[in-house]
Amino acid sequence: MIPREEFEALFQKIGVEGDYQSFALYCDLLQKWNKKMNLTAITDDQGVAMKHFADSVLPLTLWEVPARARVIDVGTGAGFPSVPMKLVRRDLELTLLDSLNKRILFLKELSAALGKETIDMFNTGVSKGSQESHSVNYQRTGHELASVDELAVLDGGKCILQLRGVRPFLSDKYDLTKHPNFQYTADCDEKNRFDIEKFLDHRLKLRAKDEFEVIDADG
Repeated sequence: MIPREEFEALFQKIGVEGDYQSFALYCDLLQKWNKKMNLTAITDDQGVAMKHFADSVLPLTLWEVPARARVIDVGTGAGFPSVPMKLVRRDLELTLLDSLNKRILFLKELSAALGKETIDMFNTGVSKGSQESHSVNYQRTGHELASVDELAVLDGGKCILQLRGVRPFLSDKYDLTKHPNFQYTADCDEKNRFDIEKFLDHRLKLRAKDEFEVIDADG
């Protein structure tokens, strides 16, 4: 994936906001799967960002798309343009339609990696014979963000963030050691650990030479 600065500049030029981590994950999975199956002829970082991601979200700037609009992508292939559009507009209800089940398998893994957004998928097939027959396989991949088993094997360098106003999403963990105030934390030095018991033990302890005044509240 292209560097974050280039990605943000590209999307800013188009006039939309995109989560870099989600698109970077999309790019990584696309390049990984394309080595074992033909998803796209464009696999270089620059080409994916420009000709797949940017071109896919551009229509969102050309006309007003209503909130929670239902979108169907016929012959979706590797998920273009619909999945990048959904990464920009999380409220869209998306249906993907493709004739090859192996592409649907890729999209299912992509949906899971991006936080299991609600994406409906149709796999269509046509059988040739004395009489032509059609078959449709419907798969709804949207469900809970992650199951207990999936959380148990989640990459240690990843975390799931849930912020007000946006859908939960997968993100890289922040390296605490790189924070400018890391030296003041207990992870850096045990002397910095906050002693809650000592803090709560605030009872006044008088010494022999202390002077004090006694006030009779009932007087």
